[in-house]
Amino acid sequence: MVKSFKGLQKLIETFVFSLPAIGKGLMILFLYLFISSILASNLMGSISYDYGGNMNDLINYSTFHKSMTTLFINLTG
Repeated sequence: MVKSFKGLQKLIETFVFSLPAIGKGLMILFLYLFISSILASNLMGSISYDYGGNMNDLINYSTFHKSMTTLFINLTG
């Protein structure tokens, strides 16, 4: 089916050829999240979140894992 549609074949080829660039972009994004979560957990890990603000026991910077999750939530909206 793909061979009969030349436009679809070119679109799939373009997607396949762009996969390495997409992978490199995702690796840079992960490196940014990794470094930012280490900094956030060191700089803001001791902030108390019991004042009733936006931070709670799931969304905070107390540990590396929670910091990475919080930054990912902020990144994706």
